[in-house]
Amino acid sequence: MKRKECPICLDKPKPTGMRAVVSPWIRELGVARHLWSEYYFCQNCLLGYFTYRYNDEEMSRIYREYRGPEYVRIRNKWEPWYSISYNNAHDEAKWTDTRVAEINKFLGLNLKLKPNLVVDIGGDRGQYIPDLGQEVSYVIEASEKDLIKGVVRLNSLDEVKNPNLIIYSHVLEHVNNPIGEISTFLQKANSVYVEVPFGVPSITPNRKSIIKFLKKLIHSFRVNRWILDTKPKSGRANIDGVLIQSEHINFFTEDAFSRIAARLDATVEIAVTTIPTPDKSTAQVIQVLFTRHTPIIQ
Repeated sequence: MKRKECPICLDKPKPTGMRAVVSPWIRELGVARHLWSEYYFCQNCLLGYFTYRYNDEEMSRIYREYRGPEYVRIRNKWEPWYSISYNNAHDEAKWTDTRVAEINKFLGLNLKLKPNLVVDIGGDRGQYIPDLGQEVSYVIEASEKDLIKGVVRLNSLDEVKNPNLIIYSHVLEHVNNPIGEISTFLQKANSVYVEVPFGVPSITPNRKSIIKFLKKLIHSFRVNRWILDTKPKSGRANIDGVLIQSEHINFFTEDAFSRIAARLDATVEIAVTTIPTPDKSTAQVIQVLFTRHTPIIQ
């Protein structure tokens, strides 16, 4: 489904958008309804977003076997940098321990009360859940991977009453209704931790070129041509500059989270942090903690 309105404030964008090619590896996974999308930046919410929003069926096709063998095979076919070793590095302790340490550090500075129940939504195997002294750690995860020791699987938030902290790390950039997701979580928990990639695509004359867009679209049907232009940038950058829509459909600024908090009547703490990546490089992320003004009584 295509939706031009901003997913936060629902304002219609000014006519300054850019066309983007829907990535061929996304299409091969079963998301072939549209070949292209548009990108807009909302001046009210300071949020960047693609207009092609994946429906529930398409989301299931992308994430049901997320980072599983078939996912890696298809993605590596079109993006050779996404190798088996790169994928497996997401589970290596030397990387996950560093990631957890950064989350622990941020929450240690900003979380007011020690949580007893922590739920990580979209938390893979539970390897990113920090030790905050909680009694129970839960994971809600579509891929149904084997969880690490001590983590309990839930099918939905309805299965647990009043978790103290919900973790939503590297998920909000994927979802259709980001403010709706946070609003729902704050009705269930006192605090919600969100982490997303840092960086918003800029709108440039080069990226608005119809000729370059059409050339890129044609290349998206030819593996040998496509792989010459690809590099790991979450769909935001490539050699010829044309925007590519892959699994990320929302792009946040720090101010975007301040505006979301104001709309939801919540307090917010925000930090930009540099983290290691599985390919032994680094990237910046935005760490956010939303907290209800009125705590839920346990």
